[in-house]
Amino acid sequence: MASLLIKDTFDTARMTAFCRALESERKNACMHDPYARLLAGERGEEIVGKMGGKSITWPIAVRTCVYDEIIMRLATQQEIDTVINLAAGLDTRPYRLALPSSLTWIEVDFPNVLAYKQKQLAQEQTTCELERVALGPGSPGVSGESRQASKACAGTDRRATRLLNSGESRLNRN
Repeated sequence: MASLLIKDTFDTARMTAFCRALESERKNACMHDPYARLLAGERGEEIVGKMGGKSITWPIAVRTCVYDEIIMRLATQQEIDTVINLAAGLDTRPYRLALPSSLTWIEVDFPNVLAYKQKQLAQEQTTCELERVALGPGSPGVSGESRQASKACAGTDRRATRLLNSGESRLNRN
């Protein structure tokens, strides 16, 4: 039996980060992620290389640009004060976007993904308040995970008055 190229969800996060790195390195890039290559590592590069290289980056680049624009517009117009990023993966928006310092960004993902990202970015500064909520594997699905994330976030002293759920991908991963 042939081995699978993408072995787990962490591989998809690394692949996505490497696609952002490739887009960031283009002369006329629509977005820039100075942390993407570091986070993707050799594994992300290997996956993207075997899946077609630069030719597969455009959908991820477009999605990233669109979400960047939406988040920045809502945050700068003070239409949101909290972002809950479900299945955050290796997203670096709290580090690379000029978000208001009053914004709270809550990343929700598997413990190993969040621990890896925290270690890799330990020396970097966020532009807003960043919290991380680790949810373990075996969760019942997006709606169940959303409830768990909401309960975890409600445990803070703050009440979100304007909230954006930025779950670009599903957390229900095998």
